[in-house]
Parts: sequence; C-alpha cells; structure tokens
Amino acid sequence: MAGACNFIDLAVLPPGGSIGLHRHSAAQEEFYLVLDGTGTMHRNGEPFAVRAGDLVRNPPAAEHGLVNSGSTPLRIFVFEVRVP
Repeated sequence: MAGACNFIDLAVLPPGGSIGLHRHSAAQEEFYLVLDGTGTMHRNGEPFAVRAGDLVRNPPAAEHGLVNSGSTPLRIFVFEVRVP
C-alpha cells in the first residue's frame, strides 16, 4: 500500500444493527470485507446489497454506512488506510 494503515477491526452487527452514516476525511480510505451474513450498504446516497465474500471500498470523503438486513450476525473485517 502507498499509505499507512490507520486501523484494522473486526465488527459484528446483530440483525438490525448498523454502522450509521458517516464519512472520513479526504486523506482516509476505508474497506469492508464481509465475512458472514448479509446487509445493505449505503454509499453516497446509493443503497446496495452485500454478502459474505464482498469487498466494499469507501472512497476518501464518501458518506457510507452499513445495516445488517439479515437474520444472522453480520461480520466484517474493516481496514482504513491513509491516502497520500
């Protein structure tokens, strides 16, 4: 990677749980790797379905959020990198 890694996290969202809409600075880019479950991702006002195996890129300064729209826990591996 060209930039430094800001953080790495494993998040588990129960059914109906969410990571609310938010955005990071123009110097940060975030990725969600869906490990288990299904959900609805929102990025810049556009919703789309995600499921295990999907890798979602949240570009610098993009508004994004995730809702567990399934009936089982939604597990994601999250990492954020600094954009040079």
